[in-house]
Amino acid sequence: MDFNLENPLANSHDFHFDTIPSDLFLIESDHMPSNNYLNTLKEMDFDGSFRREAISSVLRVSCNFDPSLSYLAVNYLDRLLSSQGIPQPKPWLFRLLAVACVSLAAKMKEAEFCISDTQAR
Repeated sequence: MDFNLENPLANSHDFHFDTIPSDLFLIESDHMPSNNYLNTLKEMDFDGSFRREAISSVLRVSCNFDPSLSYLAVNYLDRLLSSQGIPQPKPWLFRLLAVACVSLAAKMKEAEFCISDTQAR
């Protein structure tokens, strides 16, 4: 059975809902940006420019792909920024995060993605 990112409950008819643990959907909160994400960005002295530059890099790297890939990559970026501190970001960090997030998103979406293609962008 394949998992479908766009419709995670597509194969739900294969399951008996009384056997699914009740906390299955609660696990989702472990994989979302933290509740105090905006406060975390402010505490790290981000004026939004770091996130803005990182998202701009994500969009440049993923411009030839389905828009949902960019959305997923930005989601991964937000999840990382909400859980990890980046005290003094270096200029190259935007691109590194963008390539990493797009690469992971492409893998999850089963899209053809070659990191060497990002060199020209």
